[in-house]
Amino acid sequence: MTIFLCTIALFSDLIIAYKSDNLDNELESRSFTNLAKRQEFTGDISFTNVENGKLGECEIPSTNNDLVCALSTEKFDKTLCGKKIKITRVTKSVTVTIVDRCEDCKLDDLTLTSAAFNQLGDPAEGVIKCTWDFLK
Repeated sequence: MTIFLCTIALFSDLIIAYKSDNLDNELESRSFTNLAKRQEFTGDISFTNVENGKLGECEIPSTNNDLVCALSTEKFDKTLCGKKIKITRVTKSVTVTIVDRCEDCKLDDLTLTSAAFNQLGDPAEGVIKCTWDFLK
């Protein structure tokens, strides 16, 4: 009888551990970062002047000549620092690196350096609508 109860307890522990691992995997696959990497976004793209060598949230030095961006506060996560984003506007595109967070941006908006923005549009436009997605 004792062996039978120990066997049942062992199988119960294995089932609970299996379900726990599956739940952890499910939650990880639904995390914001993973969902963001599988989806295309549309937002307003603006540009800003960056002080030479400025360190943003990611602590990656950047200048106006670098192809870098800032993500909205809602999307920003330190694990995204250094990751690449491809931004497309009709037939033009640019790949930028995430180096900062944008406090004034709405959820799917980005702020670029002037060098990156110039590859998509004329600075006189100020703000342009583009699609973008995370690169793997």
